[in-house]
Amino acid sequence: MEAVNSTAKPIDISNLGSQGVKTHQGILAAAELTFSQYGLQGTRVRDIADAAGVNVATLYNYYKNKQALYEAVLDSGLQPLVEIVISYNLARFDKAMLHDIVTDSLMHLQQHSGICKLIYLESINNGQYLENLSQRWFSPLTTEVKSYFGDGVDESERQQLIALFFHLSFGHFCLSPLLNKVFDTDMDSVDGVKEHAHFCFELLLKIFPKLDA
Repeated sequence: MEAVNSTAKPIDISNLGSQGVKTHQGILAAAELTFSQYGLQGTRVRDIADAAGVNVATLYNYYKNKQALYEAVLDSGLQPLVEIVISYNLARFDKAMLHDIVTDSLMHLQQHSGICKLIYLESINNGQYLENLSQRWFSPLTTEVKSYFGDGVDESERQQLIALFFHLSFGHFCLSPLLNKVFDTDMDSVDGVKEHAHFCFELLLKIFPKLDA
């Protein structure tokens, strides 16, 4: 599938007013949910407008087309994740910081579980936004995370470590509907995600003991 280069500009919410901001947030939330259920190609603008409780004309006041809205959904879910990672002081990286990064990242994704499903759908379908996802968010995120480990972890281990965390984080929210039924629990709840974050932290230390040095 042909790759797409992002041309959408973020919405400037400073001039929207309180009601406009609320409407915009509702559109983004509805779009994330609808795209995660039906994918980009299977979603109609009317589906998103109905889910957001607005008419199609109102939605077009915010986004010129479905693709621009799709990119905005990706940005709203992934850019804060990048910012979480880069907000920590690399010079003071230690186990406690690793625990906080894992927890903060998973708690953010708990609020944007639809993003996780979108990422998996794009990967499964070799989607047209894979290149954009890689260059705009995942490559910068990976580069930043790699720099945490300095010379204590070699390049191959860094790649495996980051790939593992992507599976444990994005994959957790993709499989949670099934696992909730298997284990008769709520793995998406705040307590469930915090428990998973602690497990991820302990697992990373066991698999890569150099992180515990």
